[in-house]
Amino acid sequence: MDTHTEFLHEYMWLKGATYCKDITFKRITLDNIARNHNIDPSLYKNKRLLLNAIIEYWKELFRFNPEFHIAYQRYHGVEVEL
Repeated sequence: MDTHTEFLHEYMWLKGATYCKDITFKRITLDNIARNHNIDPSLYKNKRLLLNAIIEYWKELFRFNPEFHIAYQRYHGVEVEL
């Protein structure tokens, strides 16, 4: 899987965090992840909003790159809903 190999596990970690009442990621960690994907973290007033923006980035990536989406699902053995 060549595309975005540096961030392969990121979506799964972040998606798991969306189900938690309290987000355990530090804001600076989410800010850095957002910047890696050209998302301006200053536009989001809390961690949950920023987390959702990053998740949406990944969903868009999967929508526009179906081959990457299929390869990602096979690699992780999971089904990613769009």
